[in-house]
Amino acid sequence: MSPPLTTSELATLSKGNCPACKKRGFVIGPQGGKSINIECANVDCRARFNVAFYSGAAMMGHVLPMGEPWPSDPRPAQDRLR
Repeated sequence: MSPPLTTSELATLSKGNCPACKKRGFVIGPQGGKSINIECANVDCRARFNVAFYSGAAMMGHVLPMGEPWPSDPRPAQDRLR
């Protein structure tokens, strides 16, 4: 597992922005318990995070490794793993 997100990165997520590219917007992925997987909606970034939110604020989380494409990936199948 990757190291936990910093306080600054959690604050960025709480504002709806990606800590990696600073653009706004996420695609919601699998969720369970108190955490949710989210993926940056910026097609050029697509950073993934596992985050626990409380009252709209990101409380803890970490970066997820890039692996299989999520169903929301708009790129053609042959370009997804590049």
